[in-house]
Amino acid sequence: MSAVVAIVVGFVVAVLIPRTPSVAGRVPTLVPAPPPRVKGSSSAGTWLASISLGVAVAVVAGGFVGAVMGVLAIPVSVAIIRRLSSPSQRAHELALGRQSPLACDLMAAVLASGADPVSSLGAVARAVGDPLGGVLLDVQARLVLGADTRSAWSAVAANDGLAVIANAMVRASESGAPLADALRRAASDLRLSRRAQLLARARVLGVRAVLPLGLCFLPAFVLLGVVPVVVSLISQVLVVGR
Repeated sequence: MSAVVAIVVGFVVAVLIPRTPSVAGRVPTLVPAPPPRVKGSSSAGTWLASISLGVAVAVVAGGFVGAVMGVLAIPVSVAIIRRLSSPSQRAHELALGRQSPLACDLMAAVLASGADPVSSLGAVARAVGDPLGGVLLDVQARLVLGADTRSAWSAVAANDGLAVIANAMVRASESGAPLADALRRAASDLRLSRRAQLLARARVLGVRAVLPLGLCFLPAFVLLGVVPVVVSLISQVLVVGR
């Protein structure tokens, strides 16, 4: 029985092991590379691991109760796995937001030096590192294969943190406007947006910090302020009643 449990647990762990992409042949980065993206398990992998866990629970518990526990364990484990993958996704988005303004400035500098947009994408990708470097290398690969600018940047435009860069590249390509100037404006917009997001998060954090402080001070207030008054009133009522 323990062997069955060990095999199932090993399978679940193997399904959920994250695979992180890397930029091949990266040159020394200009800034420390952010934590790599930890990809959440695919939907099929999540359900397969959860069903395996449910089967293991049913086999270990046995009988009708074990079957019920196994069935209940499947949706619970799916919810837990998806909840665990959510912080990694947020960390990935934050890493992209940190790197995006620098990538715009570097791209503008490389283009101003006379490089073409396709080769400049590769240079900037290797300079900034993962995770944004991998995204830029994917776009470069599409452009090298002959895709137009709009289709090459379409996947990037779906990301809220990178949509400014994609839109700037597409507009400059279609209108003939100077690409370096568009990227500098995009870098400025990204920094302003990131600053606004950080200020909003700081305000929310200040509000959330009130709750634990209240939980800490409320018992002391009740014991030192309310309880003595109540005890005094009760004592007076008892004395008067006699």
